[in-house]
Amino acid sequence: MPFLREVALFFLDLLLPTRCVLCDGGERELCEQCFTHSSGAPRVEHLGDLKLCVSGANPEAVVSVLRRVKDHGQTRLCFHLARWMDPALSLMLTEAGITLDHVALVIPPSPARSWRHRGFHPTELTLRRTGARPLAVLRNARRRRDQRDLNAVERARNLLGAFIVSGSVAGVPVILVDDVVTTGSTLLEAKRALESAGALVLGAVALARVPLWRDTAN
Repeated sequence: MPFLREVALFFLDLLLPTRCVLCDGGERELCEQCFTHSSGAPRVEHLGDLKLCVSGANPEAVVSVLRRVKDHGQTRLCFHLARWMDPALSLMLTEAGITLDHVALVIPPSPARSWRHRGFHPTELTLRRTGARPLAVLRNARRRRDQRDLNAVERARNLLGAFIVSGSVAGVPVILVDDVVTTGSTLLEAKRALESAGALVLGAVALARVPLWRDTAN
């Protein structure tokens, strides 16, 4: 059913007007000029002891594109998000000294209400557009509050114990994948859950990292 839902969304998106979401011009949902202007080299950052590779895309552009995907179902934009994510993923693989064939890519699950509202996971669609496939081993263990109005301490408390691992991941090398990182509480809780189950979390990849006060992509 998720596959059929994705196909339906894709063809519905084809019927929508194709104007650039950043400049409102051109004949594409994200014109090449805006894409190039918003692009850059990926970089390595850290969340505590978790290595994070962030795409070089302009965070404001990433957030704008993500909002059109999340709020308006413009899933074709995931092709462009994938063009930003792919170099960051390649950098993470290089940093970890591993190939894509020998690592599991894991996306922290969205709250159940987000799935019910959208019917798809934007980060999963984006990752699949790179040619990679996520391993669905993390599940929501409980309900949690919307993160947007929470400070860093509240976010960490809100995410504590939020995920549970389903399936065997003992000894499996893992790279986490997310869209926008603010405090990093989601990635750190995913890391804790996976490592508690025996996984080897090598690092994480994200499209953008933005200050907490600018987080508008959820």
